[in-house]
Amino acid sequence: MRSLLIYKYMHKLSFGYYTGQIDLVSKHNLKEFVANRLDKGIQSEADNGNNSDVLIPSGIDQMNIVHNIAKTVSEINKYSKNDVEISTYPKFMNLLRDKKLNTYQGELRHPTYAKRLWNEHNVHLDITDQDRKDLLEGKVDIYTFSYYMSNVVTTHEVKDKMSGNFAAGAKNPYLKYSEWGWATDPDGLQYYLEVMYDRYDIPMMVVENGLGAVDKISDDGKIHDNYRIDYLRMHIEAMERAIDDGVDLIGYTTWGCIDLVSAGTGQMSKRYGFIYVDRDDEGRGSLKRMPKDSFYWYKKVIESNGKDLA
Repeated sequence: MRSLLIYKYMHKLSFGYYTGQIDLVSKHNLKEFVANRLDKGIQSEADNGNNSDVLIPSGIDQMNIVHNIAKTVSEINKYSKNDVEISTYPKFMNLLRDKKLNTYQGELRHPTYAKRLWNEHNVHLDITDQDRKDLLEGKVDIYTFSYYMSNVVTTHEVKDKMSGNFAAGAKNPYLKYSEWGWATDPDGLQYYLEVMYDRYDIPMMVVENGLGAVDKISDDGKIHDNYRIDYLRMHIEAMERAIDDGVDLIGYTTWGCIDLVSAGTGQMSKRYGFIYVDRDDEGRGSLKRMPKDSFYWYKKVIESNGKDLA
C-alpha cells in the first residue's frame, strides 16, 4: 500500500471513505463528473457522518491508479465546491487512529454512499436496528490477500511506466522487473503485512505469491530456475521479519505449484510453477511434467517450515 491517496477535506464533514469507480484521468467531461458524482458523494458523507475528512482512493481494487495526480487534483479543484488535497496512506491512518476506530462512521460500518444511490433510484429498504447491529458485528476471521509486486505513483511527469496484471505505475529505479513488468519488492510485502495487521488485528494469510518467468530446459535436461528461488526466498524472509515484528501470519501459499496458462496474458510461456509442463503458447507439446530446481528447493523449505532457505 505505497500508492498515494486523494482525500477530500470539508468543514464538519464526516470522516468517511467515499467509494465508487473514479477513473479521473479518463473522464472526458471532468466538470460534469465532479458535479454529478464526486461532490454528491462527498455531500452524502456530510449528511451521514459526524467527523471532518473523507478519503478517496486513487484506483480501486484492480483498476489502474491515477497518473499525474497533482495535475488531476488541480483540475478537480477548478470545478469542485470542496478542496481536494493529496495525502499518503500513513497520514490517513494517523488520522484514523487519532479519531479511534471504534467511533468511525465511514464505510467500515455502513456504506453511506449507498444511501445516495438508493435515493437516486427510489429504493427503499426496511433496515432494523438489529440489522445494523449484525452488519457492525459481522466480520471475517482472517485477512487473506495476494501479493506479487508493488507500484509507484508520482506527482511528476514520467516516461518510464510499468504495468503488471491490471495495475500500472511509474518505474521504480531501485527494483528489478520481470519480462512482464512486475516489480520484485519483498519489502513491500513486509510493509503491507504490518500495516494491515496494525489496522485489523486479526490473523493473516498470503494466498498467492510467485514469479512469472520464461523457463528453458538446459543442455543437461533440467530447468535451473534460480530466479524463482531467489524471488520466493526474499519474500519468505520478508514474512519472517513481519512475524518478528508481531504479525500473526498463519499461512502462505505460492502461485502456483504447476505451470498453467496465465490468466493475465493467456500465455503458457509465462510460467509460475515448480513443475514444468511441456506446452507452448500455441497449444503444442506432450504435456509431460518435469520438476524444476525450485521444486526440490521448496520441498526443503516446507520440510523445515521455512528454516532452510539455502
